[in-house]
Amino acid sequence: MGKSGNPAKKAEERRISQVGDFKKRLGGLTELPSGVTVKLRNPGGMRAFLGSGQIPNSLMGMIQEGLNKGKNIKPEALMKDKALDPEMIKDIMVLMDTICLQTIVDPKVHPVPTDEDVETFNEKARVHNATLELTPNKDAEMIGLVEDPEELRSDFKLYIDEIPDEDKQFIFQWISGGTRDLEAFRAQLQNNVAAVAAVAEPKSDALVADRPDAG
Repeated sequence: MGKSGNPAKKAEERRISQVGDFKKRLGGLTELPSGVTVKLRNPGGMRAFLGSGQIPNSLMGMIQEGLNKGKNIKPEALMKDKALDPEMIKDIMVLMDTICLQTIVDPKVHPVPTDEDVETFNEKARVHNATLELTPNKDAEMIGLVEDPEELRSDFKLYIDEIPDEDKQFIFQWISGGTRDLEAFRAQLQNNVAAVAAVAEPKSDALVADRPDAG
């Protein structure tokens, strides 16, 4: 029969959790694989994104299964018939961007400018310019219209496509229940890449064997 220990002694050894303990679980200052440090805030794990309808349909089953089993999502789950599924890869990249945009609180990360942003900017510019023509203001200037979303980029803003993929994967797996330890993440990433390669390799060999000039 095992020993239950001394409950009174165990109670004395415990301490009341401090504010910092809760903050650490939520995120806080975190070094990313690329070497930069950001301030993260976990909005409530993957369930927060699931509840707000931000999970692409192609990933719903995989993510729901992972949440039910208490497991984080791994690249092997993107496999269909021993091949990388293009739709799921695209959707998971979109989801990683969504997670980073809402999880990195400092520095602020901005979405990549789109054609819709161009239309919105130009519409505001037209209204501004029309107002100046009616009521001239020496302290205000006419705003030029833009044609390409790239023209809306600012050198003083950080955009989601400027964050390395490895950093996005690190944040993604942390939100989905994985580790925040960099070394553990790198080891896990190597294992995942090896697993993906092992699954994909047989199909590659078969394709080579079917070529007319094959061996």
